[in-house]
Amino acid sequence: MSTEQDLLSQYGAETNPARKWYWVLLGGLISVGLGVIVIAWPSRTLLVLVVLAGVQLLAIGIFRMFFALGESGEGTWVLFLVGVLGIIAGIFVMRRPSRAIEIFVIVVGLFWILSGLVDAYQGIRDKDPDFAFVSVAGGVITAIGGVILLLWPDITLLVIALVIGLTLIASGLVQMVLSLRLRSAQTA
Repeated sequence: MSTEQDLLSQYGAETNPARKWYWVLLGGLISVGLGVIVIAWPSRTLLVLVVLAGVQLLAIGIFRMFFALGESGEGTWVLFLVGVLGIIAGIFVMRRPSRAIEIFVIVVGLFWILSGLVDAYQGIRDKDPDFAFVSVAGGVITAIGGVILLLWPDITLLVIALVIGLTLIASGLVQMVLSLRLRSAQTA
């Protein structure tokens, strides 16, 4: 089997029309475009993502609440309560996305500090020196990340947005190269 045929069969492009080269190219172009948008407007992009998360929370909350109403038996009240909490959280996030980002940063920062300290403590108590080193190092790095997140939340969010943007661009470029290889393999 030729290299082109290997590529086509590995990617499923022989039998799946959705995997034609032009669809892969389109996906790559969209990824690159979204990556450029994220890098160009990182704070606005984060706000859009938070609002979309709020919509998702609201929708899931509604579905869970209605599912609980349609069920009977033990534990349905928990499902109903989770649904109500999802609706409340979704409304809050959509009405105050900037505040939701601030709260998210604080929660993640505190969690990373606590989690990192616990990991480091467990590493110190561990008898296996290799595991102890990895656990302590990972814990310290995680705790430092939490401190950085709390001390410089705006910069940290900007870096996260930039990493997301660069990842989208890199992924899109890879898809575009793959689409050109698929195109040459499909026409061969």
